[in-house]
Amino acid sequence: PADKLTDEELFKLFQNGDNKSFDKLMIKYQDRITTFIYMYVGDQDLAEDLAQDTFARVIIKKSTYNEKVGAKFSTWMYTIAKNAAFSALRKKSGRKTNAFSEIKVGEDQVGKPIEIADSSDSPEDKMMAEFKKNEIYQNLSLLSEEFKIIMILRDIQELSYDNISIILEVPIGTVKSRLNRARLKLLDILKEKGTI
Repeated sequence: PADKLTDEELFKLFQNGDNKSFDKLMIKYQDRITTFIYMYVGDQDLAEDLAQDTFARVIIKKSTYNEKVGAKFSTWMYTIAKNAAFSALRKKSGRKTNAFSEIKVGEDQVGKPIEIADSSDSPEDKMMAEFKKNEIYQNLSLLSEEFKIIMILRDIQELSYDNISIILEVPIGTVKSRLNRARLKLLDILKEKGTI
């Protein structure tokens, strides 16, 4: 059955003319890609436009994707989304953006948020945990671009080190060390602000 097919199998069907297969992939990835771009560019309307551009580019470049090369479909698509976001940021680099000031963290958040220990179920503790999550998201924008994108890809979108390595075009060792430095930097920012 079609619902048991991998992303790569669905995309292969699409490459062979089955448009419904692509619809399934779009439904699966639309929110993830939009969230990824939004967290990077900090503008919801722009993120939605860039997500649509990403899907349009996937369609246009469908013949260039080859599973045998080794990249998962999702990795290939995130790379296209990253390039769209980078281009958009370069164009609007004259304007300062704060990508995290409006993010609400909750059940509708795509991907798994950075974990905050929650040892109690009291309403006060739950409210405090939500506050801390929001603080983390809001302060991501204070990180450098290379630190910000790596935390979004790993800690929020939960991509593997292998996939991040392909998307960012850097070795896995660089991904790991950069992610470690990004987390430490964010920790310093949160400590300075008294959030943790």
